[in-house]
Amino acid sequence: MRTVPGRSARKPSSIRRRARLVLLAGATLAGVAIAGCTLDDHDSASLAAESQPGDVVRLAQYNVQFLLPEGTPDQVIEMAEHFPDDPERASLIGQGMACRDIVSFNESSNDARRADIFAAMEAHAAGCGRPALVDGGARFFDFASGPDNSQTSPVLDDEIAIASRFPIIEVHSTIYGSCSDIDCLADKGALHARVWRGPGHPARDAIDVFATHLNDGDDGIQTQQLEQLKQFILQHRDPGIPVIVMGDFNIGGNDGQMSDPGSFYNATLMRKLREAIPDLVDLGAYRRRHRRRPGRSSRLHLRRQRPGPAHEQPDGLLRGQVPSR
Repeated sequence: MRTVPGRSARKPSSIRRRARLVLLAGATLAGVAIAGCTLDDHDSASLAAESQPGDVVRLAQYNVQFLLPEGTPDQVIEMAEHFPDDPERASLIGQGMACRDIVSFNESSNDARRADIFAAMEAHAAGCGRPALVDGGARFFDFASGPDNSQTSPVLDDEIAIASRFPIIEVHSTIYGSCSDIDCLADKGALHARVWRGPGHPARDAIDVFATHLNDGDDGIQTQQLEQLKQFILQHRDPGIPVIVMGDFNIGGNDGQMSDPGSFYNATLMRKLREAIPDLVDLGAYRRRHRRRPGRSSRLHLRRQRPGPAHEQPDGLLRGQVPSR
């Protein structure tokens, strides 16, 4: 049963921390290079694979802010400081993601908007110059969403989704056993999909993909959730194939926090994940993108286009290696 602690003792901040990370291990196994980015509605942090042989697997992590059900009054969405429940926005997101190979979505509980995103990805994928691999070539994308548990009290499920150009051959999910404050209204947890490279590739030419969304603004709850995520990864990961972990971790990751061994980013987030995947390292995609601009933070600071508070949205990419076969 989920435990619902009292309100966080930490004071709310005028800047909401939202860390969207893509963490990779074994990224060059079987001659496959990995390139990824983390995105929001108006900007992105990207990394191109450099001097890597073979195919490139293009990744993206995207918090789409379609959390509330279709038909939710605009006033409620604005009070939640979310972007509008707009089918056109969903379709544009799907169009923008159509040429990615693996995409992790957060706050995708709105069934109609999630379907709009998926439909747009499928509709525009033909123009990306890559073959359809799903269902014998009948479809360009395979999709999974979760977690979903009708026995829990939150009304917002399927909060995470994974879209893959490669066939999905295994799916698992878990709902975090602890939460705090308004985050208890959603089934936050983790989603695992094992994707196979498709026809012409050996059965073990696959990638383990883990997507998650952590509680916002409570270090104690986040620590418990990261421990559960670690155990979930250990339970379902195949150590002999590449693994990708992406999500909205709601954990700050600016230059100072990344360089401080005692920061929550290093002492808790990275330590917990490395207990499951020892070789995770930060690629610093956003930092690399702006490396010619001295003094620029390695993390993305986004201001909403419509009136509302500023959002700090730290993005990052991490990678490790597994033994070659």
